Amino acid sequence: MKLLFALFLLACCSKAGLQAQPGRLEVKAGGSVTTIVGPGLNTQPRVQPLAGLLLGASRRLPLSPAQPLLLQVELFYSQQGYRLVRTAPVADYQATVRLHYVSVPLLFVAEHRRWWVGLGPQAGYLVGVREQHQGVRVPGAVGGGTRVSTDARGYPRWDAAGVAAAGCRWASGVGVEVRHTHSLTSI
Repeated sequence: MKLLFALFLLACCSKAGLQAQPGRLEVKAGGSVTTIVGPGLNTQPRVQPLAGLLLGASRRLPLSPAQPLLLQVELFYSQQGYRLVRTAPVADYQATVRLHYVSVPLLFVAEHRRWWVGLGPQAGYLVGVREQHQGVRVPGAVGGGTRVSTDARGYPRWDAAGVAAAGCRWASGVGVEVRHTHSLTSI
């Protein structure tokens, strides 16, 4: 299963400038650190996290008249993946697997002043894959045992996940968000 930790730096945009009001479109950009977890991953090659990029937009819709409860609908592009590293005495080997997703999280959000927490499901669609393998002589290898593949076969196209998030938003409309996304789909 995939595990995604993300840190978003978000800016809220509207016609009048930066706003953080419910119903306004928010633009999000940030970074992520992703890896995979599961049985059998404690052996060689070692699994290491991979940094990625997130870009997207969200809109908060009030669920109650007092507006402490909101539905946050998001659409974003995210880079996810992991590294595999094997060191001597067996053989030096490194692989980087980067998966490109378009995701739609639906978060139920509770707000208190500038602080908020959210929880909900996420659906994702795999739009691309880039695997780079180094240190192994394989057919199709380019210069020094490096092989690059963009073949998405073998990866599930659809991903279902659960999301937990928390953040802080200032009056200027700029905020910081931390989230944990846990995939329910095996790769």
